[in-house]
Amino acid sequence: MNFKYKYTFALIVTFLFLCVTACSQPQGKVLLSKELTSKILGQKMYYSIYLPPSYFLNTKNRYPVLYLLHGFDGDETSWIRRSNVDHLADSLINSKNITPFIIVMPDVSNSYCINNYNNTFSYEDFFVSELIPYINSNYRTYPNQENEAIGGLSMGGFGALLIPIKHPGLFGVSISLSAAVRTPEIFMQLPQANYEKKFASIYGDSLKGADRITEHWKNNSPYYLIDSSNADTLKRINWYIDCGMQDFLFSSNDAFHDLLMKYNIHHEFHMRVGEHNWNYWRDGFINSMVYLGKKWNSKK
Repeated sequence: MNFKYKYTFALIVTFLFLCVTACSQPQGKVLLSKELTSKILGQKMYYSIYLPPSYFLNTKNRYPVLYLLHGFDGDETSWIRRSNVDHLADSLINSKNITPFIIVMPDVSNSYCINNYNNTFSYEDFFVSELIPYINSNYRTYPNQENEAIGGLSMGGFGALLIPIKHPGLFGVSISLSAAVRTPEIFMQLPQANYEKKFASIYGDSLKGADRITEHWKNNSPYYLIDSSNADTLKRINWYIDCGMQDFLFSSNDAFHDLLMKYNIHHEFHMRVGEHNWNYWRDGFINSMVYLGKKWNSKK
């Protein structure tokens, strides 16, 4: 059964923001812009990581992981700089809304989390084959689907939808905030300047109209990748989608919700009053972490 919600968790949000200001809380630790040399990309890549308050107290404990992706023109520090996500995570953990967990915030480099059309920047391969194994080898994680989640906003929200569709055994939970998904019709109609700035390096230079709907685009579009052949596999993933009703991406998010309904893929679709901005995403992060906490707690 699928749900379309028109509400906010106002009391939860208020309570949690009050908790954030409490100086007596145990605090986690953020390691900013850690370096990882990628053989696939042939360059250094960066990630920031949040380790929960208990991480250094008991060195035998292992933790579930959330991979949290930034938006276009962001980097591995965006979630820390723009929303103080480490303080929000501390508050959520200390108020017992979620079990202690690790947050990995990689630099996505405006890649939309996919390999580009000419394979000169294979970000998806890096993320799946290098970053995740590296994190599991160097931090005390639970390297299994039930204890790994992926989330993101805008471009990162697109990645949080697409990567589980293409690699359904990796993540048990997908959380997308204002995901930059676009139907074929919307993608064809993008102003040319917008296309060249954001998508030419990913899908091909100077493409216009229907010529933009290439095989590469289809192979990286949720609207083409979800069908009856993989619906049962995708039902194993917990999908959480949140988009503001005044967001320019709302119609595409609503269309993605309809696509999941078509194939009876259980999910939550939240829509609230709000636009494409950090005020919306901060509240969305808190609400989605309450959801994530319930999913992780149910697996204990």
